[in-house]
Amino acid sequence: MPGMNNVRERGDDVSLADLLLELLRFYREFGRLLVPVALLFALVAGAGVALVPVYSAVALLDTAQMPLDQWRRLQPMLSDRHLVAASLAEAKLPAGQRDRLLMQFQQPRYWSSRVSYRSTVGRDDIREQINIDPKKVGALGLEVSLLVRDDAAASQQFELIAQHIRQVMWWSDLREYLDKLQLEVLEQRARLQIEQIRQQFSIEQNLKQVQEMQKLLQQYPELRRNGFSTVVSVGDGGGKYLSPLAQTVALQSTVAETRASLRKGQRELEQLDWKQRYLGRVDARMRSLYSGTALADWLRLNQHEMFPPDATVDAAQQQVGSEIQMTLGQLQYKAEQLRYKAQPAISAAPVPSRRPWLVALAAFLCTLGVLSLALASYAALRRRDSAAQLPWSAHSDPLFAWLPAGLRRRLLPERASIAYDKDPA
Repeated sequence: MPGMNNVRERGDDVSLADLLLELLRFYREFGRLLVPVALLFALVAGAGVALVPVYSAVALLDTAQMPLDQWRRLQPMLSDRHLVAASLAEAKLPAGQRDRLLMQFQQPRYWSSRVSYRSTVGRDDIREQINIDPKKVGALGLEVSLLVRDDAAASQQFELIAQHIRQVMWWSDLREYLDKLQLEVLEQRARLQIEQIRQQFSIEQNLKQVQEMQKLLQQYPELRRNGFSTVVSVGDGGGKYLSPLAQTVALQSTVAETRASLRKGQRELEQLDWKQRYLGRVDARMRSLYSGTALADWLRLNQHEMFPPDATVDAAQQQVGSEIQMTLGQLQYKAEQLRYKAQPAISAAPVPSRRPWLVALAAFLCTLGVLSLALASYAALRRRDSAAQLPWSAHSDPLFAWLPAGLRRRLLPERASIAYDKDPA
């Protein structure tokens, strides 16, 4: 600021009192010009904020006991551009508002700062109960925090966020179900086919053994009338074995059980075939659908066409259709349960950063500080250039020539301050 060079010339050690004195001299010379300008900026900033107040609003979104790991998988998908575009397209918003929300929703920072996971266990509970199992901890829901202008804007934005989270969660659950179904078909088909081969071989071996036992009974008819169920071998220490008749009955019972298991496996293979056909049919459009509603409608349409509610259809086909219908209904119900526990309400006062008097004060101080530094630097340069000539005066400087003469006389001194003209020695 002006006069600071004189302070430095007095010595390397400058006291705080000297600095304050020079600051007072500067504002005594230019305060009548800077303070009104800073006040004008403060009034404009305060009035602008007062006309458009911003309030805070917080609401708790019920997620039907969503575990933390599921939320961590779901959160990165909230900013996916395809999922965001699909959710906002269903909202049918005006073009300008849709574009603005599209840019906001595609920012991962928006979701990390606006939506947070609320657990049923707090920090105090963890301190008091050391043996808490994190896997058994439930969720209160998702806490949504917004900055809005009024209740109408808060209700609309809360509903858009809930709708988007609902659609993404529904879409994610459906895709996860289809992936599990595909994995089940691949794993279970190979396992059942191997099991079918083993069971067929077991049936063949048991039937051959039955034939051998029947030959023994034909060769030794008295074995049929033997009251004992065991026979003693002549070798291996005289081990006891079931008699041929008892072995025949046991083997035939085993063959019957194996054939029943074989039929059961065959039915499971038929069910897997129907699931594979269903997956192949829905895959045609599944990868181009990024909305939970659209994907569910497409899956339900194919389910009705492939598995009609007709008693004449195959039992395996009917069972697969019922299972798919039940799963789709459960996932839809889970998505529909995602709603706010209470009607969101905005805060009674604007947020601190948008309170008019705070904004006006900050604008006044910033404007006064910036203008003071700029004017002090300019005055110091002008005084240095005119040191060998006449003393510099702000009243006659070309920088302030645009001010009317009367106003210039009121706001600026007509001659340099004595503090700046006198030799400090």
